[in-house]
Amino acid sequence: MLDENKKNNFDEIKKNNSNIKHDNNKYNEEIYPDLQIEKIDLDSTLNSDTDLVFKIIVIGNAGVGKSCLSLKATTGNFEETYITTVAFDFFNFTTKINNKLVKLQIWDTCGQEYYIKYVQNFFKNAGLAIIVYAINDRQSFNDIEEWVNQIKFNASPDTKLILVGNKKDLENERKVTYEEGEKLSKDFNFFCFFESSAKEGINAEEIFLTTTKLLYTRYLKFNNSEGLCNTMNNSVNDRISLVRESVLTKDEKKKKNCC
Repeated sequence: MLDENKKNNFDEIKKNNSNIKHDNNKYNEEIYPDLQIEKIDLDSTLNSDTDLVFKIIVIGNAGVGKSCLSLKATTGNFEETYITTVAFDFFNFTTKINNKLVKLQIWDTCGQEYYIKYVQNFFKNAGLAIIVYAINDRQSFNDIEEWVNQIKFNASPDTKLILVGNKKDLENERKVTYEEGEKLSKDFNFFCFFESSAKEGINAEEIFLTTTKLLYTRYLKFNNSEGLCNTMNNSVNDRISLVRESVLTKDEKKKKNCC
């Protein structure tokens, strides 16, 4: 659990967010409906040019399954005895969206209080934060407010939030209802809410596919017709790394790299 001294900020955050009407059509309004997206295996992208790179963070209390969820989404694997993250883990989630190769850099941060001051630096320049709790751990759910507070103080004000209730496979141990998670996501103006299971793969990929589509849509909205970042404001441009599209043929690349 995080520093108790910061809890006095929660009422103010709730007060500010209480005036924000939750829009059930938010998903359709903020993500272009005609985006074609598919996950790409890591091996198939080793020699490919990446068109866009987005940085996101995954946060939440220790033991809620953040790393297992990221591992399942990126590799398809699940480890029953995953070593507790120290400081952070790093994952790549690569997709092809509208014929562009887009990579999510996933900074999976630890949840222990001792390391919080160190991982706060990873909040900066993140385009989106996925906040995770476990449905069988009431305290991890109660502490979501504290993690929202961390984002408010350490990340950009327009950083998007996604709420995830993990360990859905432990229904017989459930301490937090789906309705409670959904209500909290509305109260704090999260972009969307998922329940997931890293063990069974429930919504593991979908969380990061949705993340990619949301950030790609934001990129398109700030991008001009020439495919450059000239019209982006600084805060968005800082968090979206555009890797210039290659316009060279294979022969031209060989000539360029030979000397």
